[in-house]
Amino acid sequence: MSLSLLNANRAIFNAMWTQPRDMAQPAEVAAVLAPLAADGLTADAFTALLADAEVKAGLIKNTGEAVARGVFGAPTCFVGPAMFFGQDRLDFVREALVSA
Repeated sequence: MSLSLLNANRAIFNAMWTQPRDMAQPAEVAAVLAPLAADGLTADAFTALLADAEVKAGLIKNTGEAVARGVFGAPTCFVGPAMFFGQDRLDFVREALVSA
């Protein structure tokens, strides 16, 4: 994953789970991604990625893997085999990562 996509992932995760913002709205996505334009990732470029067949195939693959691991909602994070569900568990994820 490129740095700009990683930064977009972080920005969108933060917008959805800590602010929260309605990321189903194109204007909200554009506003969240606007600071990343200097990294080369504009809202239009991000939207184009969403329509890409390879990206869609990756989403289907990742969703299948998540279901197989027992994911039932978002946000869900794994640290090794340990699963953490919910925004209110992110401190536990941080602790698990530090301990790993």
